[in-house]
Amino acid sequence: MSRGSLPPRWKNCPAYGNAISDIFIPFKVPLADSFKSQMQPNCQFTPDMFIKTMKSKKDNIGLWVDLTYTNRFYDKEVVESEGIGYVKLKCRGHQQCPSDEQVDTFIAICKRFLIKNPKQKIAVHCTHGFNRTGFLICSYLVREFDWDIEAAIIQFAKARPPGIYKQDYIDELFKKFDSIDNRTIAPERPGWCNEDDDNSDDEGGSSNFASTSGNNVGASTSSTTNQSNNPFGIEGITFVNDNEKLAPFRKMCTEMCKYRRNGFPGSQPVSLTTENISMMMEEEYMVSWKADGDRLMLLIAGPNDMYFFDRDFRAFQLNNVTFLQKNTNEPLTNTLLDGELVNDLVNGVSCPRYLIYDIVCIEGSDVTMENFRNRLTIIFKQVIGPREAAKKSGLIDRSKEPIGIRIKDFCDLKDTHKYFSVKFQKVLSHEIDGLIFQPVNMPYIAGRCDRVLKWKPPSHNSVDFRLIIKKEDRPGWVEDYVGQLYVNGLDTPFSTIKVTKTLKNYNNKIIECRFDMEKRCWQFMRERTDKSFPNSLTTANGVCKSIRNPITRDYLLFGMSLRILVGCKRVIDYAVKIRVRPDNKGVVTQGIEGKKLASEIIAVSVGPTTSQETLRTALAMGCDKAIHVEVDEKTAETMQPINVSKILAKVAEQEKADIVIVGKQAIDDDANSTAQMTAALLNWPQATNASKVEGQGDGNILVTREVDGGLENIKFKLPIVLSADLRLNEPRYATLPNIMKAKKKPIDKKTPKDFGVEVTSRIEVISVNEPAKREAGTKVKDVDELLSKLKELGRI
Repeated sequence: MSRGSLPPRWKNCPAYGNAISDIFIPFKVPLADSFKSQMQPNCQFTPDMFIKTMKSKKDNIGLWVDLTYTNRFYDKEVVESEGIGYVKLKCRGHQQCPSDEQVDTFIAICKRFLIKNPKQKIAVHCTHGFNRTGFLICSYLVREFDWDIEAAIIQFAKARPPGIYKQDYIDELFKKFDSIDNRTIAPERPGWCNEDDDNSDDEGGSSNFASTSGNNVGASTSSTTNQSNNPFGIEGITFVNDNEKLAPFRKMCTEMCKYRRNGFPGSQPVSLTTENISMMMEEEYMVSWKADGDRLMLLIAGPNDMYFFDRDFRAFQLNNVTFLQKNTNEPLTNTLLDGELVNDLVNGVSCPRYLIYDIVCIEGSDVTMENFRNRLTIIFKQVIGPREAAKKSGLIDRSKEPIGIRIKDFCDLKDTHKYFSVKFQKVLSHEIDGLIFQPVNMPYIAGRCDRVLKWKPPSHNSVDFRLIIKKEDRPGWVEDYVGQLYVNGLDTPFSTIKVTKTLKNYNNKIIECRFDMEKRCWQFMRERTDKSFPNSLTTANGVCKSIRNPITRDYLLFGMSLRILVGCKRVIDYAVKIRVRPDNKGVVTQGIEGKKLASEIIAVSVGPTTSQETLRTALAMGCDKAIHVEVDEKTAETMQPINVSKILAKVAEQEKADIVIVGKQAIDDDANSTAQMTAALLNWPQATNASKVEGQGDGNILVTREVDGGLENIKFKLPIVLSADLRLNEPRYATLPNIMKAKKKPIDKKTPKDFGVEVTSRIEVISVNEPAKREAGTKVKDVDELLSKLKELGRI
């Protein structure tokens, strides 16, 4: 009988691969002898040939799994006659990955076989032995051996190069066993996979290599429409769909970023939450606005090889833009930038600009380990600077370039408030939808980075869904439509949305939605033409959490406008020179630690002229401002804690301080009362004996106190007065450059009268006497001599 024609792309497809995990052998479908007339002898591959080859390799095949959707290729009796078990598991393929039921069946069959036949191997084939075969084998390795899905895909590719080459199969595997956000990029189509007959599937139907699987909620049909020659509507930027051409450039990006996966290697921020906002109190951060643009990395391989890569790792070639090396007119090469493409409106005219906010590599030099301030400097001096100089000299004609190139400004955390000002928003020519918080002392981290934080106003918190519109037609009901909102990692709808006339245009596309708290429903914002996949379930849950526990603008700015007042007392240690109290160095250090989130740290000292040395030390350690409340030497010697408390309370009120930090007790009078009286005068809460202080990000701080019973943790609402224990922190030391700078800084001089404080002492110090000096010790030879010595001294 006629069995039809050869399967498309079959003749030059490799016959089989190596054993995987010493269990599975992948191979293409062998064809019956009746197909021989349609091929040259060197292309023939029959069931008998495969079985003989495996026997010669000492591979004992015990089970044969056929995944094709037809019976026309060969007779199963040929297999069974060799004593090999045969199983038919029909998988349609192409626009339909193996279903969960098919995966479960395959695993159950293989598991049952291996229990009884642990030394035999399982041969698995679809038509070509790559996509369906790889999908099921990888699923088995994950489910039964607890492999990471990426490791399973890599192992299959090693045994059956190039491995699973259809992106929709890989996407579905990551959706099942990991997260679509972590998916790898499919390898290039193998050479034997002929373009000409790609529209025919393995069993005679039709397929599309670029399509997503039929049951995958991840991909959007909008991704195909986005891949036009002019996706951004900008002349000079064109979509590139030549994987062979792009392969080396994608590899450059991932290697420069030290990214172990195959997808988009750019650093990805996480949402700011009530749990992670405290990070900004623990290390230094900078902040910038979050532009409503397209996130793109720019690879400058050479003057004719400049490519934007979006979050789907799609490539867009940039033409007619010039980048030059510093101090030369040579073209910039081997450089990788990170930024966003925005559409500025200047006098009503569209002006697209690429805003650079980070850099990975410059002229082949890795700069990922530089801190963020240094990376910004590199961008300014080696990317922006040469362009500006060339524009002035006429070497670059900006009017002929399709886009502008700028560096994105960042500022210190204490200046966050400026991004909310009307003045800033008027100057900015494009939409903003939040803020980005970037750690300063952190290298460039590829992929998701939990320390880079993004904030959106609660009204702008959104999720990118895939919209599926379903028709509801129930008896007795008016015909209606429901919009189902899907995320990756969940087979059922995450939620629903009301279908409007406008929304019907976005069926099966990626849409951005925000949650209306008043109406308790999702609202459509826009189509995400820059994305092919919705957010993951983890991301969607995180956004919903931030909606339930929102970080408002006031909540955000409260901590970033903190002003901290630290008290520094100059005391006499009769064994050494006059110096800063030991616990006051800890006080100043704690204040400086708070500077990571506070806008200003103010050091204040009440004492004679010589107290300025104490304030210079505080300035050298990092304080922003110093106030010296001057009294003469005699008055200073007799001043009591109540006088100092009155002055500190007045300074705190005038400076609008949120936290006052002083030492627990001085080593000269050991009074331990200044903090308590200052708090009473201000009517503020107080935390004494503080050994640890942590910001909570919501206008509260958590203080750990040492008490007789152990450690006590108390949450306080600001403002507050703290007294520091010696164990609060390790005092920081002033560096020589900072000491020199501190000598030039002004000190604000005041007197007690400026604050309306009378410093007359209520207690007279009669004298200060040193304790008796300890006599030198004496060594004894043995116990008898020790006893004799103790008797002599009258101790026993």
